[in-house]
Amino acid sequence: MQNRDASADILKCISIFGVVFIHGNGLLSGDTQFGKCFESLFRFCVPVFIVFWSFFFEVSLQKGKSLYPYSKAKLTHLFIVFFIWSAVYFFLTEDWFKITFVKAITKYWLGYGWAGQYFFIILFQLIVFFFVLRKIYDHKHLLYLTITCSIIIFVIYGYWYHVMPTFIKSLGDRPVVFWIVFAILGIHLARNPNFKGHWVCCLGVILIPLEFWFLNANRFEHSAYITPAVLISSSLLIYGFVRLPIRLDANSFYGRSVKYVGQNTMTIFVMNPLVITLLEPFTKPLRIIKGTEFFELSLAFVSAILVCFICLVASFLINHSKLKGIIN
Repeated sequence: MQNRDASADILKCISIFGVVFIHGNGLLSGDTQFGKCFESLFRFCVPVFIVFWSFFFEVSLQKGKSLYPYSKAKLTHLFIVFFIWSAVYFFLTEDWFKITFVKAITKYWLGYGWAGQYFFIILFQLIVFFFVLRKIYDHKHLLYLTITCSIIIFVIYGYWYHVMPTFIKSLGDRPVVFWIVFAILGIHLARNPNFKGHWVCCLGVILIPLEFWFLNANRFEHSAYITPAVLISSSLLIYGFVRLPIRLDANSFYGRSVKYVGQNTMTIFVMNPLVITLLEPFTKPLRIIKGTEFFELSLAFVSAILVCFICLVASFLINHSKLKGIIN
C-alpha cells in the first residue's frame, strides 16, 4: 500500500465513520452536548468525499480517459445506484396515506428522500460541469475569482442565513455552487502529485464545533455544511492529511481493513440509513437507559460502529454477488 493511498484511505475511513455517526448516533443514546459537538466536528466528511471524488475523476482523465465518454459512464452508473436506493427508501419509509405526487417528486427524488441522497444530486451537477471546473483551474484569474466568491457565499450563508428568502433555503445544500471550491481542490491535488501535507493543518477541524457553538449560542439559523469554518477546516484537513508519510503493511489486518473500508465507502454511504431504519425498532427501548454525558457519547460511538460493521458485512456479500457494481 503506497503512502499516498494509505493517507487517503485512512481519511476516507474516518469520513465515512463520521457520516454514519451523524446519521445514527441516536440509536442508543439521547441528545447530548458532546454528541452534538461530534456531529458538528464531522461536518468535514462530505467536503472530504467531494474532494476525493474530484481528485480521482481528474486522475482518470490525466491517465487518458476521454472526458465525454468517461463522464457519461460515471453519470450512468451513479444514476443507477441513485435510482435503486431511492426506490428502496421510497417504498420502505413513505407514509402511503399522506403521499402526494408533488411530495414524491420534490422530496424522494430531488435530494431529501433519505439521509445522504442530496450527495448524489451534488455529484450529478459536478459531473456535468466538471469540464468547466477544469477550465477555471487552468485560468488563474478565474480560479482566484471563484475561490473569492465561494468564501463570500460561505460567509453569507453562515451568518446571514436567517434573513434569506424561503425559496433559497428550500434548495438546501444541493446547489453545485457550494461545492465548486472543494472540487477544484481535488483537481489541484491531482495535478500536484508532489504536494506533501502537514499534520498540524488537521487541527483546523476544531473550528467547526467552535463556530457551531457560537452560531447556536447566538440563535443564528445556519446550514449544516455551508459555513466559513466548514470551508476552512475541511480544506485544511485535506491539505494536511493527504499524502502524509503514513506506512501501512498491506498484508496486516489493519492495512487490509483500512483498504477495504476505503474501497467500500459508497456501499456504506447508501446502506447506513437502511441499517439504521431496521435497527431502530430494536434499539428504541434501550434509550431509556440514561447516564453521564460521557456514557451517552460512548453509546453514540457504539451505535456508529455497529452500523458500520453491518454495512461492511453487507458490502462483502454484495461484492461476492452479481449485484456488485450495480447497487454500489
